[in-house]
Order: sequence, then structure tokens, then C-alpha cells
Amino acid sequence: MTCAVVEDLLDLYLDGETGEETTGLIAEHVRRCAKCRTLVEERGRARAELVRRAGLGRREPGAGTGDAFTTPDARLVARARARLRKTRLRIAALILTVAAVAWAAAWLLTTPAPPGLYLARCHSSQLVLTGNPGEGLTIPFLWVPSYPGEPLPELSVVMVMVDRGEPLWLRVYGVSTEDGWLGLPRYRRGKIVAFRGRGIFTDHGDGSSTFMPEEGPLPPLWDDEGRPYVTRRAVLIAVLGPTGRTVAETEDLDLSFIQMNVPATGNRYLRVGYGSGPSFHLWKEKGVEVELVDVILPSGFYPLQASAEVYGEYEPLEVPLVLPEHLVVAGPSREGLGPYVYVAPLFLVRAEGEMHYVQQGRFSTLVESTHLPLKEVYDFGGP
Repeated sequence: MTCAVVEDLLDLYLDGETGEETTGLIAEHVRRCAKCRTLVEERGRARAELVRRAGLGRREPGAGTGDAFTTPDARLVARARARLRKTRLRIAALILTVAAVAWAAAWLLTTPAPPGLYLARCHSSQLVLTGNPGEGLTIPFLWVPSYPGEPLPELSVVMVMVDRGEPLWLRVYGVSTEDGWLGLPRYRRGKIVAFRGRGIFTDHGDGSSTFMPEEGPLPPLWDDEGRPYVTRRAVLIAVLGPTGRTVAETEDLDLSFIQMNVPATGNRYLRVGYGSGPSFHLWKEKGVEVELVDVILPSGFYPLQASAEVYGEYEPLEVPLVLPEHLVVAGPSREGLGPYVYVAPLFLVRAEGEMHYVQQGRFSTLVESTHLPLKEVYDFGGP
């Protein structure tokens, strides 16, 4: 009997599962070999500790308050191992449960509202309808899914109710969202891009997009006794799915829709450029008398102080603009930007006896809406 054989058979020997002859040989070897005797003692203490940790230990008679335990048999060791295995499984299950509860708590605590689609409140913006079906509208929204990975509902049509006249119907041509990490936080920001009329919207993937209309110029949407432009204030925006069901809507907005019933001048009679600060300069064509009839801005901007006419060669007229604070705007689409202020004033002019409009100067600035409470940005009155 060698030390290597004794070490291989030691657990069977301590369990009492070796034959009578083998047991005698091992016992004789252990009696003579100090190394193996020490190994047997250490293994016995380990087995006793295993049984003690499982709560199955039995003290030796007369051991008093010491830690001396009887050498456990195979049945007791097996029971101890099974009990400890169950304990480890219960601990693992408890850890998983605590982790799941913590994740669920984080999921619930980060939700700003019940699951649904919420539209941004829109203030002091305008959408100009010029007869071009490609005139677009961007509506910021907040998407609160019911569970991680839930797909955004399919969006089909945007309906805009105005204070006077028939509703304006826009077709949804693009929806994009900002992804979260592992479903957290429990909401995603995004934007809906919609256009008047039918056509094909193409996202080029580099931040640019195009819209190819399938229809010709649109007839006048609203009749206002022959005026060169018609203004309607939006009182409600609703997003509908393919079945006509309202997916989301908002009423807290100040969005002006302006329909131009006169042609654009381009650079023929009047040119618009940037002034100092948030303002514009107008230059008229040399030798042509141009009358400035009106300047059209969203209702949220301060009234303009400007003279009624423009005379002289390249004589500028400065039109100051004062931006209201805390704006979240649904305005013409600009890829790569979130909610922003987009100012495109319309200059209505009379040149050579005909009415025209100019819309070339533009001033835009990104709104720091990320620092505003979500309840001040999005309409949480109901999905």
C-alpha cells in the first residue's frame, strides 16, 4: 500500500465503503506513515466542519463545550452536502430575485408617465404652406414602452386642427428614436416627420433627406376673401395609426400655419440676409420700387417695429426679432437636431404692381430642452 493509493481511496475509506482487506491495509499504512496520518486527520476535520456548517454535527460524548465532533459517516456527509447545495441554490435565487426587483424598481422609477406615445407641447412656431407638397412638419415625441424592446406603434397620419377652417392632414414619412441602454431609462425621445400631400420620403443616412412629391401644386386650403396669405392657429395635433386610431395628441400648443396664395420672388425683387444678432436685412433690386406690405411671424414673437416701405439701392431695413424663453418647437425638419426654435419670417412685398413673398432669411437655435422637466416639455394629459 503506497501513499498515492491511500490518498486516492481516502474518501471511500472514511465513508466505510472499502472492503475489509483494503480497510486493514489502509489502516496499517496510516498507523506507520505520519504523512498519511496527518492527511486522514485533516480530511476528517474537513468532513466534520462540513457537517457542522450544515447543522448536522454531533458532539462527542464528554466533549463539553469544545469543538470536538464525531467523525461523520458517509450518510451524514451526503446529507450535509445536499443541505449546503440547497442553501447555495436558495442564496443564488435570492440574489437573482433582489437583482430583478432592483431592475424593475429602476425601470418603474425612470418612467415619466404610463406607457404610450406623448407629443411635445409646441410654442411659437410656424409651418408655411406654399403649394409645395414637400412642406414638412417635425413633431418631437416621447415614447414610453410597456416592456424593454417593445416596438413603436405604426404611425400613418398627422391631423392638425385649426381655430378656423378644415383640419390639415399630413402623411407621416419618417419616425426616428434615440435608443436607451438595456431598456433604461424607460422612455425614448424621437421625432415624427410629416408632409402635406403624397410623395416619397428618402433618408440618405448621412443626416440628409429628400422628398419627391407625386402631386402638383395644391389648391388653396382656406379661403380668406382673396387675401395674399391666410393664417390659422393650430389648436390640436393628433397622430393616427393605419386604422385611424388616435395614438397620441396634444392641445397645449401655439403653432401657426400660414398659406401663401402669391408666388415667391426668389432674388428677383428683394433679397433677405442676416442682420446683427437675431435680425434680418432686406435689400431691394436696383432700379425697382418695392413696397414692404407685411412681415409675418409666429404669434409668440414680439410685434415688429419697421417702416412700411423700402426705397433706395441696397438700403437695408433691419427687422429685429426677440425670441421668447423656454421654447420647444415643432417646425420644419432639420436632420440631426432635436427640439429647436426655427424662425422663417415671411416678407410680403408689392413689386411692379404684383404681390410676392420672400422667405430666404432664417434664424434657428437649438433649445436646451434636456434641462427642462419632461412634464413641461411633453403633454402628459394622456397618450
